[in-house]
Amino acid sequence: MPCMSSGSSSFQNLIGSLPALRRHAHQSVVAGRASGITSEMLKAEYALMEVLVGMLAGLAELYPSEHFDTDDPNSYFVSLSGKYYDWHRRCLEPSGIGTGGTMVPVLAAELTVNDLGKMVTEMSIALPTMGRGQSASDQPERENSRMLWERGRECWS
Repeated sequence: MPCMSSGSSSFQNLIGSLPALRRHAHQSVVAGRASGITSEMLKAEYALMEVLVGMLAGLAELYPSEHFDTDDPNSYFVSLSGKYYDWHRRCLEPSGIGTGGTMVPVLAAELTVNDLGKMVTEMSIALPTMGRGQSASDQPERENSRMLWERGRECWS
């Protein structure tokens, strides 16, 4: 069972806090992302991945136990983000890992951050209607969740 219902103020506070958390995370790494130093840029992307994995794990706590095939949602999303990173890296370096230059890991990490952000969006939109099925009357709640999260995207890219 979920820890809180989608109609509870705690749930709304959690969903409502995500855009501000996202903005804060972005602001804390903006210097690293803009540094032009590969290691600093990569460190910044990893920090953003960590925040997004934490958001996903927090949202996963609202789902039924073992919904994500584990009692530890954080481990699930850490593993998943690693797989996304690996996939992006392999796509960016079709001639083999290490053949695309020093910026490839940064680009792969940035693409992974984007994927994780989309996942947070999807979970935030899905949760308000969990357990009730999908109906036309749920559209305003889904749109409200989408708008809250999208406000946080303004500074993300």
